[in-house]
Amino acid sequence: MNLRKAITSLIILILDQIIKYVAQTVNLNIVLINNIFRLKYVQNDGAAFSILSGHPILLIIITIAIAGIIYKLMY
Repeated sequence: MNLRKAITSLIILILDQIIKYVAQTVNLNIVLINNIFRLKYVQNDGAAFSILSGHPILLIIITIAIAGIIYKLMY
């Protein structure tokens, strides 16, 4: 069962990276419903909603600390 989860995770990771690459190279801007819904490629160098944008070292430190806390709570 763990092998199945690992393979599924790997496939999802590969598909995610392919989609990101295509979106960057094609300069995605698709209107699905006029004046209501469109897909447009934008880049965010921070966390959700651009939190810590422009501070990548701080973002990495906080991410590692939170991952460590979660790991410690799980085991």
